[in-house]
Amino acid sequence: MFDFERLETIRKAIGIPLVLHGGSGTQPEYIRRAISLGMAKINVASELCRAHHEAYIENMKDGKAGWVPAMLADAHPRMAQVVEKWIRLAGAAGKAAQIAGTLHKNV
Repeated sequence: MFDFERLETIRKAIGIPLVLHGGSGTQPEYIRRAISLGMAKINVASELCRAHHEAYIENMKDGKAGWVPAMLADAHPRMAQVVEKWIRLAGAAGKAAQIAGTLHKNV
């Protein structure tokens, strides 16, 4: 469970973007609220690893030899689905050009 009051207090006190470690499995409404309170980065490695692992297990069940490049190629679409889900959940879909423009102004 999130302590949103504490999160808001921390954000106001430090004035820099915050990072959520362990975002995998967090309820979407908590993510949206955390973002509204200054959370700028959400780590979801566990969810990405799970997608990779599921593709690996499927390959083994299908009798594939486990050649690493093939395994990675098969895992890529599943991992891309996870990334897309989180981009949409974070409200970042379609904002790459806007962010890139901001970055170029600051360089």
